Order: sequence, then structure tokens, then C-alpha cells
Amino acid sequence: MIRRNLPLGTLLIAGLATAWASLPPTPARATVAMQTPELAHIEGMAETAIDQFLHKDFKTAHRTLGRMQHAFDILHREISHKPYDERKERELATMHLWLREMGIAIDNRSGIGGAIAANQLTASLIRYQDFPDTVKSSIAWLDYLGREIVLLNMEGPRRNASLLEFQRNDLQVTWHTLRRLLLRDMRNKPVTLRVDDVVEHLTTRLDRNDQVQDGNKLLSLIDRMDRLPDPLAAASR
Repeated sequence: MIRRNLPLGTLLIAGLATAWASLPPTPARATVAMQTPELAHIEGMAETAIDQFLHKDFKTAHRTLGRMQHAFDILHREISHKPYDERKERELATMHLWLREMGIAIDNRSGIGGAIAANQLTASLIRYQDFPDTVKSSIAWLDYLGREIVLLNMEGPRRNASLLEFQRNDLQVTWHTLRRLLLRDMRNKPVTLRVDDVVEHLTTRLDRNDQVQDGNKLLSLIDRMDRLPDPLAAASR
């Protein structure tokens, strides 16, 4: 569903954006080494754009959008000689739609609308890519879900109640799969137990402020997960 002209609760968003900004910058993570440099570049710019939208820095977001559109032009040239792939073509088309939604959000000065559009673009990037294993794809998807839960709560938990329920269920399923794989290497247990607590809180503590706080905790832990020993890589040696 394409979202347009999303309302922005100025005081609430300003406060929650401050909470979001307290996290360290998060460049494109699990997907960088697995696709073309342009894909990694687009992913990093999309995550940067989320921060710019949340701070209502529309001038800078406009420049970031222009760079993203240029990167997509380069990507199209890179893949034009490759065999047709229906999934990738579909996700590329979807990413272009989200780029357009980001432009509409800039025109309408909708910070939360632009942030949600940029995050949806990262979801299409994840679906587009060919990951080497389930650990890396699950970490990338968990990263998207954490941001989405934060952003949907910032926009309004009541209006997004059904979407949030769906995303929280997806979060549980994704974490269950990833958790089982991470625990093949017991060095991963401390972080795994911390994520257990955060995922439980995200699915039971439904107050908006709790959701934003716990979602940001999850995103911080995902940064740590990227540096954990890869149990699948260890098993293959």
C-alpha cells in the first residue's frame, strides 16, 4: 500500500526523533558485502534519509533523494545485461515507487511520511538481494522491522494498529529463526538473551513510548549481532 500525505504530530515527533537520534548512526549493515556497490550505497542513503526526515531536514533529504535516484540509474545500467529475474524486477519497480513517495513527502513536508517511505524502500532492497545464508537475511530483515515498529508508533499506534500487529508477529517469527541459528555458537548467547527480552517487550508492552524505546534497543543490539561469530560459517569449516 502506498502511503501519501501522512499527518505529522509535531511535538510528539520532535521528542521521539530525539530518542531515535540518540542511537549511533547505522550505515547499511548486513547487505553491504553481498551485492553491487550501488545497492550498498542506496541502502546507506535510505537509512540516512530516515534520520533527515525525522529531523524535518527536507533540504538535505531532497539532496539525498537526488543521489539515490542517480544511484538507481547506475544500478539499472549494471543489471541491464543480466538475465531477467521477475522478483528483482518487481522489487526494483517497488523501490521506484517509494522514491516517488519520498519526493511527495518532501513536497508536503511530511517528516514521518518520508521516513516510512525510505524504510519501505530498504525492505524492497532486502527482498531484492541474494543473501548467502539465513543468518544474514534474518539480521537485515530484523533491522527493517525494528525501524518500522518505531516509525509506525511515531506516526500513531491507533491508526497503525493492524500493521503493528502484523509487524510484531513477523518480528517474532524472524527472531525465532535467527535465534535458533545463532545459538549454534554459544559465544552468541549473551546477546541472544538480551534480544529475547527486547522482543518480548515489543510484543507485550504496547505503549507508544515503550515501543519506541524498545525498538531502538533492538536496533542497537542488531549492530552488535553483525559482529557476532557466524555459526553457519563456522559449521562449514
